[in-house]
Amino acid sequence: MVGTRAVALKVVEAFDSHDRARVAAANTPDALFVAPPETEFRGREAVTSYAMAWLNAFPDVRMEVRDEIVAGDKAVL
Repeated sequence: MVGTRAVALKVVEAFDSHDRARVAAANTPDALFVAPPETEFRGREAVTSYAMAWLNAFPDVRMEVRDEIVAGDKAVL
Protein backbone atom coordinates (compact mmCIF):
# COMPACT_ATOMS: atom_id res chain seq x y z
CA MET A 1 0.00 0.00 0.00
CA VAL A 2 1.26 3.46 -0.88
CA GLY A 3 1.18 5.97 1.97
CA THR A 4 -0.63 9.29 1.95
CA ARG A 5 2.61 11.30 1.93
CA ALA A 6 3.92 9.37 -1.07
CA VAL A 7 0.69 9.98 -2.97
CA ALA A 8 0.78 13.71 -2.19
CA LEU A 9 4.39 13.98 -3.37
CA LYS A 10 3.50 12.04 -6.53
CA VAL A 11 0.92 14.74 -7.28
CA VAL A 12 3.56 17.44 -6.79
CA GLU A 13 5.99 15.61 -9.10
CA ALA A 14 3.28 15.17 -11.72
CA PHE A 15 2.41 18.88 -11.55
CA ASP A 16 6.06 19.81 -11.93
CA SER A 17 6.32 17.57 -15.01
CA HIS A 18 3.75 19.78 -16.80
CA ASP A 19 2.39 16.60 -18.43
CA ARG A 20 -1.43 16.37 -18.54
CA ALA A 21 -1.49 12.55 -18.64
CA ARG A 22 0.84 12.35 -15.66
CA VAL A 23 -1.19 14.92 -13.71
CA ALA A 24 -4.40 13.00 -14.45
CA ALA A 25 -2.81 9.68 -13.47
CA ALA A 26 -1.65 11.15 -10.15
CA ASN A 27 -5.24 12.04 -9.23
CA THR A 28 -7.91 9.55 -8.23
CA PRO A 29 -11.44 9.63 -9.66
CA ASP A 30 -12.61 11.22 -6.38
CA ALA A 31 -9.68 13.66 -6.04
CA LEU A 32 -10.31 16.84 -4.07
CA PHE A 33 -8.23 20.01 -4.44
CA VAL A 34 -8.86 22.82 -1.96
CA ALA A 35 -7.02 26.15 -1.73
CA PRO A 36 -7.77 29.51 -0.17
CA PRO A 37 -9.80 31.60 -0.36
CA GLU A 38 -12.67 29.45 -1.67
CA THR A 39 -11.20 27.28 -4.39
CA GLU A 40 -12.44 23.70 -4.57
CA PHE A 41 -12.34 21.16 -7.38
CA ARG A 42 -13.67 17.62 -7.18
CA GLY A 43 -12.87 14.69 -9.42
CA ARG A 44 -9.89 13.72 -11.57
CA GLU A 45 -10.88 15.79 -14.61
CA ALA A 46 -11.71 18.95 -12.64
CA VAL A 47 -8.49 18.80 -10.63
CA THR A 48 -6.42 18.03 -13.74
CA SER A 49 -8.03 20.86 -15.72
CA TYR A 50 -7.34 23.32 -12.91
CA ALA A 51 -3.69 22.24 -12.70
CA MET A 52 -3.28 22.49 -16.47
CA ALA A 53 -4.79 25.99 -16.47
CA TRP A 54 -2.06 27.04 -14.03
CA LEU A 55 0.63 25.31 -16.05
CA ASN A 56 -0.52 26.91 -19.29
CA ALA A 57 -0.76 30.37 -17.72
CA PHE A 58 2.59 30.08 -15.93
CA PRO A 59 4.77 27.66 -17.95
CA ASP A 60 7.75 27.95 -15.59
CA VAL A 61 5.75 27.35 -12.38
CA ARG A 62 6.92 24.63 -9.98
CA MET A 63 5.71 23.58 -6.55
CA GLU A 64 7.97 23.90 -3.55
CA VAL A 65 6.81 21.98 -0.51
CA ARG A 66 7.90 23.88 2.59
CA ASP A 67 5.66 22.27 5.18
CA GLU A 68 3.47 19.23 5.26
CA ILE A 69 0.90 17.72 7.54
CA VAL A 70 -0.18 14.13 7.00
CA ALA A 71 -2.91 12.51 9.04
CA GLY A 72 -4.47 9.27 7.90
CA ASP A 73 -5.66 9.69 4.33
CA LYS A 74 -5.31 13.49 4.31
CA ALA A 75 -2.28 15.59 3.40
CA VAL A 76 -1.75 19.33 3.47
CA LEU A 77 1.29 20.62 1.62
